[in-house]
Amino acid sequence: MDVNKTTSIRPMGDDGSRKPPRKKLFSSDNEPSDEMEDESAGLPHQKDSQAFAIGGLLSEKMPEPMQLAFDSMVSELEQMRHKLECALRAEARFLEATHQHSFLPIVNRREFYRELSHILLNSDESVPPPGLFLLHLNNGGKIRRELGRGALDQALEKTCSVIADSLDQNDLVGSLGGNDFAVLLLSPTPEVLEERLEQLQQALQQEPFLWHHRKYNLDVSLGGGVLQSGQSAENAVAFADNIFVNKNK
Repeated sequence: MDVNKTTSIRPMGDDGSRKPPRKKLFSSDNEPSDEMEDESAGLPHQKDSQAFAIGGLLSEKMPEPMQLAFDSMVSELEQMRHKLECALRAEARFLEATHQHSFLPIVNRREFYRELSHILLNSDESVPPPGLFLLHLNNGGKIRRELGRGALDQALEKTCSVIADSLDQNDLVGSLGGNDFAVLLLSPTPEVLEERLEQLQQALQQEPFLWHHRKYNLDVSLGGGVLQSGQSAENAVAFADNIFVNKNK
């Protein structure tokens, strides 16, 4: 060791890796330092760079190119909204067409079976099961042969109207195809069901339909009964149809 060479003396515990002191950003009187002002001098003012205010509303007028692009986007969204509304209306008409009879204001056979199945599956054991009866327009074939299809349609419309007038709000009537109708009565007793059948048959006999200013009687047959728990829709209709056949032999 050269005893004549001057060496620096470090404090104890100093390994030479101490970091330099941080730059002072604020002075003692809480004012920004000159260095901080120099660093922020080259940045644009935040207020001038804001395009939108709180809530997404425009805080100032947009430049013309941006305004044109914005208006074009709004126009395209409006067209899409209009197309969506048209598609939803078309879907509603399609669903109605698949559920409704082609010209009578009642559900078709498929929808009647679906409704009947839903009621049977969700019926409460504490509530009596529904009643189901079938109705057939006996002279529908004769009306068709002697007066034409228009007359038959008129007879079916009249039959449907009389049935609807005799039903309660929660009852359901549907077409089984051709000259056959099905009527579902909720929670009837066998006595109530039989009374409703007699009332409906009398109403149909007293309500002839008009065709070319002439009156024609409606000849109908009815039959059905109170359904049993656990039946499927197909079994329920077959059950009511068996009663109908035995009654009208």
